Amino acid sequence: MVSIECMVTTIQISEKTKEELFLIKSRLELATGRKFTLEEAIKWLIAKERRGTAIDRKKISAELFGIASSIGVTLSDVSELRRERSSRFESL
Repeated sequence: MVSIECMVTTIQISEKTKEELFLIKSRLELATGRKFTLEEAIKWLIAKERRGTAIDRKKISAELFGIASSIGVTLSDVSELRRERSSRFESL
C-alpha cells in the first residue's frame, strides 16, 4: 500500500492577479493542447523565472569577463590568483 500526504495551502491574490494567472494557464493549454492546473501554471512561471535568472547570470559573467579581457586579464590569471590566495589562507 502506498500512502501519499498532500498539503494544501490557501493563498490570497487580487482579482487582477487571478485573471492574469488564468490567462497564463489558458495560453499554456493552447500552446500544449492539454489541460493545466493553476499549480502547474505557477510552477511554469517559477521555472521561467529561474531560467531567466540563469541567463542573466551568464550574461553578467560574460560582461565582467569582457571587462577583464579589455585590461589584459585572462581566466588562467584569475585561477592562479585564486590558488595563491587559497594557499595563503590555508597556511594561516
